[in-house]
Parts: sequence; structure tokens; C-alpha cells
Amino acid sequence: MCSSDLHGRGFSPDEFFVHGFVFRAIVVKALLHWAYYSLLESSTWQATLGKKALGLEVTDLNGARISFGRATGRWAARYVSVMTLGIGNIMAGFTEKKQALHDMIAGTLVIRKI
Repeated sequence: MCSSDLHGRGFSPDEFFVHGFVFRAIVVKALLHWAYYSLLESSTWQATLGKKALGLEVTDLNGARISFGRATGRWAARYVSVMTLGIGNIMAGFTEKKQALHDMIAGTLVIRKI
């Protein structure tokens, strides 16, 4: 029996290509997004291009450079901030250390380097 959708009919080759392409595109986008944030924030730059342009750096709670693993955790925790309808991001304006929810989860700070 060939692959089928919920209605029991098989996918045509065109439908299969489109669905497969969209899935692969989503996976590639997620991998690039993860690599961009995790690699740059754990690098000696300690920032993405936008943060660097604004003079911001991502550090741990002691002001040190974060590891790739912590940067990956921070990236993943950003989805929690988004799933709270953005409240996780808004929290940065009201917390003592100006941390968003994903920064609290990852144990990181975004600081201004002048």
C-alpha cells in the first residue's frame, strides 16, 4: 500500500514533492536559525549581527562568554518566550536584571558594551 493521507487516497508524485520540499525547507530553516544564534552568541563576538550593531553582548550571569550548549538552550528557550504570547519577551522591561524569560531559563544576560 502506498503512502496515503487521512482520506485514504495516495499522494500524487506532485503532491509528494511539494509536501516533501516544504518539510525539508522548514527543517533547513530551523537548522540555519539555530546555527546562526548559537554559533554567534557563543563566539568571541558574543552577539548576533544585530546585537553587535547595537553594542549588545550575551553573557552568563557572571559576565563571561557563554558556551555553545548554553547558547543552544537560550535559542530553544526563546520558543517558550514566544509561546507566552510575547509576555516572556516583555518581562525584560520589568525584571531586576532586565532578563527575558528565555534568559532566565538559560541563565544569561544581554548587556550593553560601551
